[in-house]
Amino acid sequence: MCKVHNMTDKREIASQALAESLDRLRKVTAVAHGAKTLEGRAADITAAVVDAIIADVAAFSDTANPKINPLLEQHSAELVAEYLALLDGHSPQLPAFVERYASEAAEQYFPLEALLHAYRVAMRELLQATTGALLQTSRRDGLSIVTTTTDFLLEFVNVTSTLATEHYLDRSRLLADVASDQRSRLFSILLGGYDESDRRVSAILRDAGYLDRRLRFCVVLAQSIDPSEMHNPARARRLADYIDRLLAHLPGKRLVDIHRNKVVIVFSHQHRLSGWSRPKAPLAARVADEMLKVGPAARLGVSNDVESTAMIPAAYRQAELAFDRSSVGRRVVRFADIPLQKLLLEFAREEFDRVLPDWATAFMAADLNSRGRLCATLRAYADNDMNLLKTARQLGVHANTVYARFDRISALTGRDARGFDALNELLIVADNCS
Repeated sequence: MCKVHNMTDKREIASQALAESLDRLRKVTAVAHGAKTLEGRAADITAAVVDAIIADVAAFSDTANPKINPLLEQHSAELVAEYLALLDGHSPQLPAFVERYASEAAEQYFPLEALLHAYRVAMRELLQATTGALLQTSRRDGLSIVTTTTDFLLEFVNVTSTLATEHYLDRSRLLADVASDQRSRLFSILLGGYDESDRRVSAILRDAGYLDRRLRFCVVLAQSIDPSEMHNPARARRLADYIDRLLAHLPGKRLVDIHRNKVVIVFSHQHRLSGWSRPKAPLAARVADEMLKVGPAARLGVSNDVESTAMIPAAYRQAELAFDRSSVGRRVVRFADIPLQKLLLEFAREEFDRVLPDWATAFMAADLNSRGRLCATLRAYADNDMNLLKTARQLGVHANTVYARFDRISALTGRDARGFDALNELLIVADNCS
């Protein structure tokens, strides 16, 4: 209620200031004659205003939206007509066409700052046209004409700009709320899974463009390096918006939201144009490359491509597993890059914990006391195809040191790490327990 009163008060103050400046302008004797001249030139003035705005405000000349400039032309004609009507004796009002234009611009996601800049350009053109016409009528009142016309136009543009801003923001908030509701509903369906026989859900997905059989899907999870920042809604949304803008040039659609303290992006793209065309490269690979541009402030996990909306919950789980393996040193991890052995351990973790060998606890405690050197030696030995000399060079130690570590491991576990089966068993335990 307080906001409504404040809004009403501002409108009344602006209207009063406009009426007072108009009264001062009408006291200039040349206005009555000059107004008639200006009315006859309304079309030319409108054209000058439109041309000046397109020339001076880049958003109008650069836009690829075919609706923007026709809306500008219509609004400029209404704005000039309202201005000339006021000069001709009509009472000042808060015109409905300003509200309509601001709402339509918001619906087209046209920037508000461009609209406000356009009003300033329009004021310049109206001032030039008005003073030119009035000065032709009376040179004697030149200073008074310029001063009072400028004062009136400032108030006129102030009223229209204030009204346009108010309705633009109101419409933008409404559109954002609607989009947020739709986004939340889609996320609930896509990430939570759904019954494919549910016609209501199918209709929602079809309307959103997610049921095309040529589509493939990919899920990305992102979180700030400092997870506590995700508890701040404004900071979390900034990260989501930044990633969304970064990926704007990629083909297909993106559904972006905050879910469980992470930014979640569901990508969709056409896998092929038709049944006869070649399939495109996996979206996940392209997305992962772009994610490297996010910078050092975030960790990210990228799923594989999946073939239908019903498989998106599985892709979300893949992105979670990839995200869990990300770090400051490795900020972007693809599910496809996780070794198969680690995946098998992840999927069978609960069962595996129940069948760990008796020596596992002592082995991992010894590795902890050695600051990870025992497990590091096993991994280096495997990476170097069980070549002991190469392992020693990679670790920067003497070969006898590697032998000594193997003897230590054998004493703890009863397994000789120089054999393939024993090495594999030791690595499985190391990866599961680390």
